[in-house]
Amino acid sequence: MNERMLLFTIFLLVYAGQPCASDSPVFPLHISENRRYLVDQQNRPFLVHGESSWEIVWRLTREETSDYFAKRAAQGFNATLFNILPDSQDPFAKNRYGEAAFANPLDFTTANETYFDHAEWVVAEAGRHRMAAFIFPCYLGISDSWIDELHANGMEKAAAYGKVLAERFKKYPNVIWVMGGDRDPEYAMPEHTALAHAIHQYDPNHLITFHGREHSSADLFHEKAWLGFNLSYNYKETYTQSHQDWHRSPIKPTLMGESGYEREANDWRYGTPQRMRRQAWWALLAGSCGHFYGTAFWHQKPGWRESLDWPGAGHMRIVREFFEALPWQTLVPEFEKQLIVAGNGEYGSKDDYIIAASTPDHKLVVLYMPVARFLGLDLSFYPGPVRARWFDPTAGIFSEPFQLENVKYVRWDERIAPPARECDSDWVLVLEADD
Repeated sequence: MNERMLLFTIFLLVYAGQPCASDSPVFPLHISENRRYLVDQQNRPFLVHGESSWEIVWRLTREETSDYFAKRAAQGFNATLFNILPDSQDPFAKNRYGEAAFANPLDFTTANETYFDHAEWVVAEAGRHRMAAFIFPCYLGISDSWIDELHANGMEKAAAYGKVLAERFKKYPNVIWVMGGDRDPEYAMPEHTALAHAIHQYDPNHLITFHGREHSSADLFHEKAWLGFNLSYNYKETYTQSHQDWHRSPIKPTLMGESGYEREANDWRYGTPQRMRRQAWWALLAGSCGHFYGTAFWHQKPGWRESLDWPGAGHMRIVREFFEALPWQTLVPEFEKQLIVAGNGEYGSKDDYIIAASTPDHKLVVLYMPVARFLGLDLSFYPGPVRARWFDPTAGIFSEPFQLENVKYVRWDERIAPPARECDSDWVLVLEADD
């Protein structure tokens, strides 16, 4: 049996004793007892493994939407993220069935029932594919977008709109609300707050988070009662915001909600498959309870169907299989840097930083190395030898296990040198110690 098959077998065995999907409700999700991650209705850890379908409500037909979710679910994604309202730079924009969201965008009480019926259907269809639906009730936008319309409606109408949405969508267990949308509320803060409070009041059983500019929701709303968990947005080193959120009080889960997109050149890193892997592994080992992946066709314009088969999606499936074969929810970020004593890389400014997490007893350690190089480890605190394996995040394959002594490795040692590979040089190192 090859190592990829072994990993998948472990993945199946972990869940073999659990109730099957037909008799085991997953949604709505809620916060774990230790407030570090999300759990399903059976209190099982739910690793958010999401994909971004931002404009699916108004870009695609129902048949296309069904195809989209079926493909993503088959690839292992268990969450999706999208706007309820159409392209906000044209508030009169219509969906594929010729329906606009409002008769008058400056008056949210003029909602088009037919438009929102279709939005409901999209949420329900995501649920049919066992995907959590992270939905934006009023996307504020990168430029002007819906922030002006929200502000013009005033607090009373914003609250009324929130009540209508909450009462309409609360029957769908897979819903998670996302306030904001690529922008902080700024001058529309009163209306944004009224909208959030109304949704929280009339739909108390679904979690709410916030997505703003490139920072964490905690920077603005961490202590707000309506914010169930934090969401980070970072095109650079995804571990930095996850680390910051981990240390905040009160404790709330943190989720990497957006970073670079595959084949989208939003900065000098470009959207390579390696970047997709790097930002996911970085976030999860830095304390994030999940992550989102996307492609340059996040807007579902022509070409979206072909983009579903880009290599990044397959690499993301490997991420999920790897973590769900482990007690991932028990991993704690390595802040003290007592394990890695050489070859760390530069924190917060380059793409070479090695991230690590371990169980509290250090019997399981996972390290992600973005660039292959010498690695110095201090294993002297272990009472005996440590079992080690390299894991290839591009193929989902483990190396043969090897043993490391409980000493400090500060010089080159071929045993802890990652295997050679023709292309990308990122690797994962797994250390396991006996009782």
